[in-house]
Amino acid sequence: MDVEPVIMSAGELESERAGEPGRLIRDRYRTASQVIQNKVRRCL
Repeated sequence: MDVEPVIMSAGELESERAGEPGRLIRDRYRTASQVIQNKVRRCL
């Protein structure tokens, strides 16, 4: 099976800087979107 996961852990969302967790989530969704456009199966 040609599946590649996009992983995000709760620990990565802990940040002292405002907006950093939101940026991380946007980046991960953008990565998943690019993979979908390339027709590779991926889970998020």
